[in-house]
Amino acid sequence: MHAVTLCSIWIARRIEKAVDDGDDATFTEREQRGHTISQLLRSVGKVTVFILGILLTLNAFIDIGPLLAGAGILGLAISFGAQSLVKDVISGFFYLVESQFALGDVIEVAGKTGVVERMTLRMVMLRDSHGTVHMIPNGQITTVSNMTRQWSRAVIDVGVGYGTNVDRALEVFRSE
Repeated sequence: MHAVTLCSIWIARRIEKAVDDGDDATFTEREQRGHTISQLLRSVGKVTVFILGILLTLNAFIDIGPLLAGAGILGLAISFGAQSLVKDVISGFFYLVESQFALGDVIEVAGKTGVVERMTLRMVMLRDSHGTVHMIPNGQITTVSNMTRQWSRAVIDVGVGYGTNVDRALEVFRSE
């Protein structure tokens, strides 16, 4: 069981090393995708270890064969009721495979704009410019607007007094 966690952590680190270009000043698209997939792999590893731990613990006290059969039937019944969860997971998988956005991208989804702080198979967490974190289920994302995909622009508002020489102010802005 511990080997599963170590294996997922090892693979996640290998992915991060493979995509690292050695330049800490920039975060390339390949690095973003690698970090996103490694984070997802770590999460899946933790869930797998947790479920295996519960099953192995139960197996020490009771026969889990009939329990697993009952859980399979119950899982089928729950899956009909949890269609939105399945939709979220499938959508999340395709967002990762298609690389529509990655960690660190500024995107607009479901009427919210912010930096992608975390991605899982079920949801995307965005932090907007006011510091608010928005958690958006992947199934609710119909359109993604990626504002930092291979292009970006910074807009800076600079106040200039009424008595300022405009030509001199523009010269100062252009010189820096």
